This record gives sequence, structure tokens and C-alpha cells, in this order.
Amino acid sequence: MSDRARLPAAKSLKKDEALLSDVSIGVSKRDETLVVVKGKVREEPDGREVHFYAACPPDVRNSFSGSGLPYASPVQAFYGTPNVGRVQTTGPDREFTITFVSPNSYYIGLGTVLVPPAVHVWYVKDGREKRKAIKISDGIPYRGLTYPVRPMRPRSGVDFYTTSFEAEVPRTQEQILRDSAYPASIHAPPPKDFWNGRPPM
Repeated sequence: MSDRARLPAAKSLKKDEALLSDVSIGVSKRDETLVVVKGKVREEPDGREVHFYAACPPDVRNSFSGSGLPYASPVQAFYGTPNVGRVQTTGPDREFTITFVSPNSYYIGLGTVLVPPAVHVWYVKDGREKRKAIKISDGIPYRGLTYPVRPMRPRSGVDFYTTSFEAEVPRTQEQILRDSAYPASIHAPPPKDFWNGRPPM
């Protein structure tokens, strides 16, 4: 079966942690949308080949609110993805480097579970496939098809309308706007609540 024909099972990202070592994740300085994953394989893969696949990149549309939304299902997320291929391990430590476009998050369980962006790495050893999912980020901030999901405070009570931001000194209106600005990077850490630096309602 070709790499492009493969689709991941709709499961969590928990895989065999012993397959890889010294895994590092970085973002290209030239283009923030490019992700570079480096690591080592603990055993010699057949043909020294390491395969990988990840979801499609986020959609960029004409409107801000419609851009970067998660995909509704794994089939939609992986259909025609450019993030698929294989690389050769190098050196006695079986090192590998994978470069691909930053994938988007997607839902499983009929839209109840949001799977963060990840790359699925696999190889064959003695005719047996071994797989590992590597989480890339927590996903694009403030983007979802349902209510906010963790680690943000869920929309399940009045506490949703409070903020975890505590200003040490009184702020001007300009500073409030700057504190509550949309994150500059799609790889920014997830906010603690939906309101970021805004005052309580």
C-alpha cells in the first residue's frame, strides 16, 4: 500500500514511546508554516526507511473567522494531504529529519474529541509495522467547531465568563487591547481561557 493511501485510525495519540529517541520539533525560521522533526530510531528499520504522514495544512479563506478551523473528521483531514512521504535514516544512530507543512487539528468521535496537530511516523522491522505519533502543537488558538475545549476553561457554567488574567497594576485601554490581542503565531501556547487579557465581564 502506498504512503498516500494510508489513513490513521481514529484513536488517541498514545503510541509506543520506545520506538524513537531524542525527538525534537522546530519551526523553520524562513517559513513558520514549515515544521522540522528530528529524531533517532532505536532499531534498524527495514531498508533504513522511515515513513510519515500528517493531516492537511489549515485552510486559509477570505474571512478571518473562517480560516484555520479544524477538520470535522479524519477522512476530511487526511484527504489529499501533501504531508506524506519517506526518508532514509543516516549514521550509526539511525537519525532522521522530516520537513512538512504544519498540519491542522481535526475531530474524532462525531465531533466530541479534538485531536491536536501531529505527525504519524512509522517504519517496518522484520516485516512488522511500528508506529509513533508525535504531537506538534496544541492547534491554532481560538479555533473550533464546537464549544472551547481544554486546556481552555469549558463553556459549562458561569465561570466561562471570568478571566484568569490578573493585572498587577491598573491598565490603560490601549494596554488592555494589546494584552487581549490575537496570538501572533499559530504555534502559540493555548490560552487559559477564552478571554485572554480582557477584564472580567
